[in-house]
Amino acid sequence: MKARETGFTLLEMVAALALLALLVTVMLVAFGQASRSLVQVRDSDRLSEVARNLLDELGDRRLQPGQSSGAVEGGIRWVQRVSPLPGGPGQVPVMRVDLQLHGPSGALWSLSTLVARTPRAAP
Repeated sequence: MKARETGFTLLEMVAALALLALLVTVMLVAFGQASRSLVQVRDSDRLSEVARNLLDELGDRRLQPGQSSGAVEGGIRWVQRVSPLPGGPGQVPVMRVDLQLHGPSGALWSLSTLVARTPRAAP
């Protein structure tokens, strides 16, 4: 009688390789999605930081109606529009500030806020 040979058949090897290929594909898709998410979070953080800095600078200067724009390090471009809101006599003047940021990866942020400034008393 012939001794039975041990080992895997060709069909078992093909099935194992197909399963391995499927698992590798799933893992690559998952890692790719995680990588894209990290890039989006990084860009969002950077845009948030730039927006916060630009809005903080509003307190350091007198607001004038109009538009200004610029760019900061990292390829982020911004456009700021200031427009007065209608008000009556004796009311505190209120300005609307619209800020748009364009990130290097194509992300777009739009922010709006209202700024009220009381007239300063003469010393």
